[in-house]
Amino acid sequence: MPYTFRGSVAMLARVRRGWTQRDVSRRCGELGHNVSDSNLSKYERGEFCPSPPTLATIAKALELEVDDLITLRDESAA
Repeated sequence: MPYTFRGSVAMLARVRRGWTQRDVSRRCGELGHNVSDSNLSKYERGEFCPSPPTLATIAKALELEVDDLITLRDESAA
């Protein structure tokens, strides 16, 4: 099912931990999935939506659940 990434939630979680986007990028790399700090910025601002594997890595790096970072969209309802 399609989803919308809740960038403001990701940014709030990051800031509350005192981390920079570069810190989160490094944590993602340590988890085996490279995510640039510039892409993290775009995700947080809502310019792009991360792929499911990237989303999972960002959630883990931020010590959150994937469900905390997304809103599911029901595209069958018209």
